[in-house]
Amino acid sequence: VVVNKELTGVFTVAEKEAISFRRFYELLAASQQVKPQFIPFPYWMMRMLISIAGLFGIKIPVNKDNLLGLQAMRFDDPEESLKKLGVKIRTAAESLSDLSQKNT
Repeated sequence: VVVNKELTGVFTVAEKEAISFRRFYELLAASQQVKPQFIPFPYWMMRMLISIAGLFGIKIPVNKDNLLGLQAMRFDDPEESLKKLGVKIRTAAESLSDLSQKNT
C-alpha cells in the first residue's frame, strides 16, 4: 500500500481491536499447525533473572529494556489515523492466515 498524501504528524497504524501477546502467539502457532505451550512467568521473577544473569556476565535474549517496553505497552486507537491515511488494515488473524497459505 502506498499512501501519497501530504500529511504530517504521528499516525497509529494497527488493527482496530487490541490483541494480546498470548492471542497473537496462539494465532501464529495455529497458522504453523503447532500447539503452543505457554508458561506463566511473573514479571518480578524475570527481572530478577535478568539481574542475576548480568552479574555473572551471562548473555540472555531478553533484557531490562525489553521488559520495561512490555510493561509500558498500551493500546492506541488507530481509527482516526486510518481514516486520515485512507487505508484499511487487516487483522492479525487474516495476515497470518495469508502467510501460512503462501508457505504451503
